[in-house]
Amino acid sequence: MKTYIRIIFLVIFLSFCSACPRSIIVPDVIGYTEENALNELRSAGFYTVSVSYIYSDEVPENRVVRQDPPAGSKVDERTNITLFISRGSDKVSVPYLIGISLKDGTEILRQYCLVVGDISREYSAVYPQGYIVSQEPKYGTKVVCGSKVNITVSRGKEPSTDPYGLRPITREKATQISRYVREAKIRSDDGTLVPIAWSMINQACQDRSLLLQYLIASIPDPIPDTEIVLDSNQLTEKDIEQVVSHPSVDVASINITGPLIVFQNLVSTNEIIFPDEPLRVYWPYHHAVVVNIEGTVCVIDLSIQDTPIPIGEWTAKFSRETTCKEVSEEEYSVIWFYWLSLMSNWNTEETSETLCGYTITPMLTFRSDQEPQIQGVIDAFFTLVVQTYAFQTIVMDTYGMDVPFEIIPHIVSLYTPGTLNDLCSWVSFLFCQQE
Repeated sequence: MKTYIRIIFLVIFLSFCSACPRSIIVPDVIGYTEENALNELRSAGFYTVSVSYIYSDEVPENRVVRQDPPAGSKVDERTNITLFISRGSDKVSVPYLIGISLKDGTEILRQYCLVVGDISREYSAVYPQGYIVSQEPKYGTKVVCGSKVNITVSRGKEPSTDPYGLRPITREKATQISRYVREAKIRSDDGTLVPIAWSMINQACQDRSLLLQYLIASIPDPIPDTEIVLDSNQLTEKDIEQVVSHPSVDVASINITGPLIVFQNLVSTNEIIFPDEPLRVYWPYHHAVVVNIEGTVCVIDLSIQDTPIPIGEWTAKFSRETTCKEVSEEEYSVIWFYWLSLMSNWNTEETSETLCGYTITPMLTFRSDQEPQIQGVIDAFFTLVVQTYAFQTIVMDTYGMDVPFEIIPHIVSLYTPGTLNDLCSWVSFLFCQQE
């Protein structure tokens, strides 16, 4: 009888305890996606789970940041487990605003969940009035959505006796910079360090001018002892844009068009002797770089020499047919098309009123209404590598001389200006046959 009672009691006890909650160890689901975390908890025996969503800079969106109770806790299976799921970062990257208008910059900030903060204004020789010169925080900085970005807007060029807004440097400093830049090398695709053939005159002169401007504007003070090595795979558009917005040395483009007809003798500063027989060269345009030398705008043209050249002296080296003067960009276009037509052997009905002119435009531009040619600087690397090899070929074909790579950047041109009669004695253009 006693045994029977014990059995009944045991059955009742076991029936009662089967309804009792179990204690379960909480699994670790930190880092899981929300769906996987829920599945893991259910598999462990937890069915009461609540979810909260929080921002996190460290944990990617839709993954568990933390859990409560923590992993490893032994709790009642009916315990509510709270998961905190990442919404991702509540921060955004500040966009690049330099070089665009205030209106466009405001709209871009709105698209990035940011707003314009303090607006200051300063004169700029690079950016037109109303365009953004600098920003704070800088491009790429992570900030909270809704943050303010302070910007500086261009007032345009500063009124001064120098119409081009170029900060002055000494002639000695300009010459030191020119000599340093002359040694620059470009890393070709096969890894070869290729020097630059500066005396290639107008062939690829735009590329040469762009690269020369960038190099001069980016040189730190004091000038380093190490040589410049340019690699298109390492130089980014952002690097160039930063130099354009804050150049170490102010530079601008000078663009000349007209009857540029010359006898060209090659001279080397490394004592290599070239024959006296000149190359005969003609072209309708050329580009170089200008800087402010102690209050006077002068030309740096490494195809000729390292020391800066007064503009009048520079233009006189290329044209004996007429005096070259500064013109508007509209006049420049007319002169350029006229001489391009003649030297391309096209018929032209009207003679240009002005036969030779030049313009001075902001850094990395060939017209004042252009944006700086940022990608053009990078593209110039390939062109100038090709031009260096081409220069070797020209010298070999013309003089039978095999010029070593290391000599090429030290070869310069002595120009003697020619005339239209000289040109017509070299080439039978249509205009040469006209009375």
